Amino acid sequence: MDARVKPGHDDFVSGEFVSVEPMNDHSLHIALRRAAILCLVAGFVDAYGYMALEHVFTANMTGNTVLLGIAAAEGDGGRVATYGATLIAFFAGALLASLVIRRFGKRPLVLLAVALLLGGTPLLSLEQHRELLLLTFGMGMQGSTLSRFGNTNLNTVVVTGTMLRLADEITAKLLSAVEGEAKPPPGAIAIPLAGWLIYGVGAALGALFLGILAYPLLAPAALLLVVAADVARSEMVSRA
Repeated sequence: MDARVKPGHDDFVSGEFVSVEPMNDHSLHIALRRAAILCLVAGFVDAYGYMALEHVFTANMTGNTVLLGIAAAEGDGGRVATYGATLIAFFAGALLASLVIRRFGKRPLVLLAVALLLGGTPLLSLEQHRELLLLTFGMGMQGSTLSRFGNTNLNTVVVTGTMLRLADEITAKLLSAVEGEAKPPPGAIAIPLAGWLIYGVGAALGALFLGILAYPLLAPAALLLVVAADVARSEMVSRA
């Protein structure tokens, strides 16, 4: 019988029971593809927000929390309000996505909503503060939509935890070779490594596109549509 986990435990974002059997080459490829695209999107939007919207991160809430603390220590009320608002917007987006997925199990629809936010918000010609909050809200939604790729948990909107996980999996790999301990499952190293590196690639592309395109966020929005379609197809196959 297949091993199963319930949403709310190993895979709280699935909205359904998911298989935790070892991945084959095909499922590993799918997991890598989805993780890579989502990390690319987050890095891209983070760079866009930092460069175009008041030097504030749209996905990296660790950075915004640190900046909030610094602004508070310096008595800069305006910056405190800005960083605080982004943290609230991100958390609200995460809450909404989690609620929708737990209640209805519609991950593709959440990803579609994020794509619309990314692609549509800059077209509204809002003031920078409002655009920042909408994009941050969207990144909170993305972060809560997919966090499990095959048998590997990965947060696609931050890098620090990814680096720590990668270090732990590399250690496990080395010990398995030297001391005969159990080897990490397929993707345990490749997925966080790809997530870390591609997050940086996304940031570089975000900075580059900002200088050459009128609406650079249409690019990551299109990539999210690809992931939404990919997830929807997989869910249809699993239900067949």
